[in-house]
Formats: sequence, structure tokens, C-alpha cells
Amino acid sequence: MKRILSSLTLSLCLAFGGFTGVAAEKSSEKKAEKSEKAAPRARPIAGKIEAVDKTMKTLTLSGEKKQVLVVTSETKIVKGGKPATFADATVGEEIGGSVVEVNGKLILKSLRVGAKPEEAGGSADPKGPAKVKKKAKEAAGVSDK
Repeated sequence: MKRILSSLTLSLCLAFGGFTGVAAEKSSEKKAEKSEKAAPRARPIAGKIEAVDKTMKTLTLSGEKKQVLVVTSETKIVKGGKPATFADATVGEEIGGSVVEVNGKLILKSLRVGAKPEEAGGSADPKGPAKVKKKAKEAAGVSDK
């Protein structure tokens, strides 16, 4: 009887150990697949254009660490709140946008050429200054009537 119980226990231990090994292997395969599929995360970037290379479609930002940004056909470019092209970017202009690092290169996902709309004299509230004034009056308890 002891012999049967010990061989049964041994069989169960081996079977369970085999399953965990297979499960661990499948788990590591799934993690590897996820890391390969995971797209690099975009991060914000801002600065002043120091150089424009129209042949290579790159922008170099001024500063201690000269960052070279690559413009692709998928880069969304705006200037003054309107769609623009790479040719609209000129040396000395402020830019902002988002980049992803791919194989050591900073690829622009989006690019804003020129000052932010708020800094260019526009209202921070997209509904316009009249709405802002009205909200301020309401908050102060003043009536328009």
C-alpha cells in the first residue's frame, strides 16, 4: 500500500512539475510577443529650430544637446492651427510636438511649427473670451441683466 501511495505521489509531483514548466514557458513566450508588439511610447518635445535638412527631412533643435528629429510621411504637421508641410519649418522658429525613439532615431509623430496658439494671442478657452468673461461674472455673482 505504501508503495502504491509513494508511486502515485511521485507521479502527481512529476505531472504537476511538468505542467508548471510548460505554463512558465508559454508565459515567457507571451511576454516576449507583447514586448515585440508594444509600440514605443511617444513623449513631448519642444525647442527652437537650429537647422533644417530638406534632403534628409530632419530638424535639429538648438541647445546643449542637439536633438535631430526625423519627419516622416506620417508626421502630422500644423502651423498657426492649420495643416502645414515640412517646407513650412524654418530656422529660428519655435516647435513642439511628440516623438518616439525607434532604433536610436527620434521620429516625429506630430509637429507644431510656431508658437502655441495661447502664446500667439489666442484665447486659452476654445469658446472665446466672451464665454470666459461670462463665467467669471457668474462665479462672482454678478448678473448681466
